[in-house]
Amino acid sequence: MCFLKLQFANLHFYFWLSLIICIFGSIATTLYFEIQILHLAIGISGILYAFFAGQGKIICFSFGLIYCLGYIYICYEAKLYGDLMLTILYIPLNILGIFTWKKNQNLSKTKILIRKLTKHNFIMYISAGLFVSLIYGFFLKKIHSEFPFLNAFSTMAQILAFYLQIQRYQENYLIVTFANGILCYIWLNLFLQQTTYLPQLFNATIFLLLGIFYYFKWKKEAQ
Repeated sequence: MCFLKLQFANLHFYFWLSLIICIFGSIATTLYFEIQILHLAIGISGILYAFFAGQGKIICFSFGLIYCLGYIYICYEAKLYGDLMLTILYIPLNILGIFTWKKNQNLSKTKILIRKLTKHNFIMYISAGLFVSLIYGFFLKKIHSEFPFLNAFSTMAQILAFYLQIQRYQENYLIVTFANGILCYIWLNLFLQQTTYLPQLFNATIFLLLGIFYYFKWKKEAQ
């Protein structure tokens, strides 16, 4: 009970207002387009993860696990095999995140301590990510995945960003914003073919905006 109380501590009015607006927006789009409740539940868990992760709250990984389990099904349905494999990898990473963040909290145990990469390390991470993305893109093309190279770049960017987020580096939001920009394009194209994917397009847009906002927030707080 004490842990939960600390996870919801020091969250401002505008945080709750923005979160509620996003959740109601997701519900409204689901009802309007008569989309499956499963897609709505997955979408809301993703929104909760993004908001609480940006605030440095360990509870975000609980929402992340729920999101991963549902998102695997959606990616399989949409033939986004790159994202599917990424999401499977996210499950153990979410568990790792819980233990890593728990060891690196502020004195009041209400949020994590944020840090930043050196320029050299940032360039090394980006270079490695681009190289692996190209190889992965050819693999996805071979197994007939939708948007193979875009999917590969967004997948590798998300893996790298999530790893850096677990390690509490502010630069994770630069990389994940790039990935979410690609995902907005992918989900928009899929939505134009089938309205079922509106919650994913809505989420990708929310994640894109949150990534920009939280980059500057983490940059300000980085040690």
